[in-house]
Amino acid sequence: MSIDTLKKKINVEPGASLSTFEIKRLGVTNLIETKELDAKTLRGLLDILSALKCTTEFEGYHDSDKVKFDIPVTEGLLRRFGHPLITVNFSRDQDTGMDLFRLLFDLAGSKDSVPHFIRLEAHLFDLTDQELEIQEKLTLHSMDLKTFDKRAQVIAVSTYIEAMVTIVSKKSLEISEFRNSWRERVRPIRENGKRGKITPNFSTHIDHLEENSILSSDICDAINKLRLARNVSAHNYTVFKGGEGGSPVDHIEVTHLDEAFISASRDFVEVCKGIFGPIPKALGSNKFQRYSELLAGEISKSTSLESVLVLGVRHSDDVEEIFG
Repeated sequence: MSIDTLKKKINVEPGASLSTFEIKRLGVTNLIETKELDAKTLRGLLDILSALKCTTEFEGYHDSDKVKFDIPVTEGLLRRFGHPLITVNFSRDQDTGMDLFRLLFDLAGSKDSVPHFIRLEAHLFDLTDQELEIQEKLTLHSMDLKTFDKRAQVIAVSTYIEAMVTIVSKKSLEISEFRNSWRERVRPIRENGKRGKITPNFSTHIDHLEENSILSSDICDAINKLRLARNVSAHNYTVFKGGEGGSPVDHIEVTHLDEAFISASRDFVEVCKGIFGPIPKALGSNKFQRYSELLAGEISKSTSLESVLVLGVRHSDDVEEIFG
């Protein structure tokens, strides 16, 4: 049975055990050592074994609460797990990749003689026959969303700032001078003398606020840099062919290691540093968050919005149903 099929049946949350065995003689095996895996490490190991197309000998039954399967320790397996760069790239998570490298090295690569096989013992989901039948027909393509967290932060902050900017922009329309300026912007006169129509977006509101000096050019520059960082965060991805990016398989990367994302985020931080000065150490090391808060503070001077801190974040039943 393939690793991909097993992945659909394994419940990773309780973790698993990984043991090494040697074959003393035909039909007789000897346990060498056992290591416990947490859910994160187990998930990373299964992803790597799946990508490597490792051969397994399945032991156990679908309807049992646990499954055992053996991974022959071959030269190819040792070579693939023998370098941390490979495990890191396959797991898309540096900490998990390093943990897997150390784990496999301790179990199979640090001794004069290597074990004959490694046995993974994991828990199975308690699935009905109907659920098993449905799951067998499904093909999952795993996406590691943990490597998106910094980009998600930029998108969330930009959405919040965009809302503030939109409120300031709309509030300015109470003044006839600004209202006329806005009309010329979103209803420009075409060559035929008729007015067209432009749907305003984040950039439209920023330009309106800057050109009418409702917000300073420096503040609008910082907001614009944040908007550009958001665009990169939401739309950038990299496609690697086998042999590129330190991985032998074709894969897509949507991570915060993207150079364009880092550059755009750094531009935002540098512009804010020029406006507000260095971040005091007492405020922590997350420069992006602190400068975002300072920027929001400046914008809030033109609104009636107050800072709100939500303690003990709660999700509705609908959100829990979708995201778990």
